[in-house]
Amino acid sequence: MATFTLRLSKKKSDLGNNEIMFRFRHCKIGLYSGSGVFISVNKRDGQKESIIIPNIRIMSPEKTAEKKFLEKAQDKVNELKSIISSSFNEADKD
Repeated sequence: MATFTLRLSKKKSDLGNNEIMFRFRHCKIGLYSGSGVFISVNKRDGQKESIIIPNIRIMSPEKTAEKKFLEKAQDKVNELKSIISSSFNEADKD
């Protein structure tokens, strides 16, 4: 069974965000790559391997924009995971 691990890179973007790095492991195969998705350090949940999306009761324009940004980042991460796992499953394993 293949596993994914998400980590944050040490490099920061111009806005001070860190890139989410993927680690894909299966038996002897181990790949590590950047995702192109940047988030703040305190918006990553290490236990669940996901992005923390706040549940905000009173929505200001700034909070709404932040929530949409984080939801879009989580969607990109999920899409990359599915692309990598489907490509791995479809590849010739000989």
